[in-house]
Amino acid sequence: MIVNAQRKELLMQVRKAARAAAAIHPVKELSGILLEADERTGVVRMTATDLTAAIRSTLPAAVEKAGSAVVDARLFQDLLDKLPGDDVYMELKGNGQLYISGETARFHISVMPGANYPKVDIPYPGDTVSVTGLKALVNRALFAAAADTQKAVYNCLNFMIGENGLRAVGCNGYCTVQVKGDPECRGNISLLIPASSLKLLSAIAGDSDVFELGVTGSGGVSKNAVFSDGTTLFSTRLIEGVFVDTDKLFADVAPVSSARLSADQLRAALDQLSGVSSQQDTVAITVESGRLGLSCETDCGAAAAHIAAVIDRSTDETYYYTIKNLLGCARTLKGSVTFCFTKNKALAVYGGDVRYLQLGVRPREKAKPKKAAREEAAA
Repeated sequence: MIVNAQRKELLMQVRKAARAAAAIHPVKELSGILLEADERTGVVRMTATDLTAAIRSTLPAAVEKAGSAVVDARLFQDLLDKLPGDDVYMELKGNGQLYISGETARFHISVMPGANYPKVDIPYPGDTVSVTGLKALVNRALFAAAADTQKAVYNCLNFMIGENGLRAVGCNGYCTVQVKGDPECRGNISLLIPASSLKLLSAIAGDSDVFELGVTGSGGVSKNAVFSDGTTLFSTRLIEGVFVDTDKLFADVAPVSSARLSADQLRAALDQLSGVSSQQDTVAITVESGRLGLSCETDCGAAAAHIAAVIDRSTDETYYYTIKNLLGCARTLKGSVTFCFTKNKALAVYGGDVRYLQLGVRPREKAKPKKAAREEAAA
């Protein structure tokens, strides 16, 4: 393999692919990038995968001799970043060494044979739809996907493409969110995509990037979702299962109290409360005259805040919610939002292109003094 390429462009594509490389894996090759030079097409391909998601980026280059090798992902990025000059020359030697040079610097690094890399099949879908705004859409919905659960569907976002465009839906069993995406992305399909894969996609996508989205599979069964922006292919396996019917959940919401307030003030108030709380602590909300009262009491201390609100229906109840989920919702909201409290103390939030539903929790029990706790245990 002998290749001449632009260093900065190569580094950019290598950084994209490297995000899919496994940090630690029993198969050593999966911690690296498969580097392939094609003399016929004049391109260099960089491929990495953790066996759940795969990224393949391509770069036009002057390929004098074709070949392939597996390069350590972190080392390859560091060398290209430190290499001086605008161009880079790479030559694969027969002793398993990759020679990399640029202006005044030269490196020799050990590589693995490209033939040893697990086969990564990223077929380009026959039918695709164009999608914009993926980065923002994913970042706004990811908080509602479960980080670790035995129910695989809760670890996913449900991408729903219908006649009104794309929606991303997350549900972790305690809260659910629906975020509207590209209204011009039309179709009739529902995809369960692992949240970990979408986090990778968000990391390599730009705010204004346009992707072609399609699915691959056989026998009428969809196996992978593939996103392409022209130079990069991103593929992730799809999860099989039945997702929660979140539309029905929102249809069944029957408010006993509601309030209109500012998303910015809500976010600021929750940020203040999080100063004395952990992610698992609860916030107490009261519906007062012309405002909502928010308070949090933990072993570290207590905090309280008020938000000006237009109260449509008031109540004497106190509502309790996990701060982590509610703060995640607040960070997706903009402008004016509506809080709706239900009879069973769930909270529904409506704000522009976001709908959110969170279950209520029990109030936090105050910790007993150590002496009283010891006496109770002895009794």
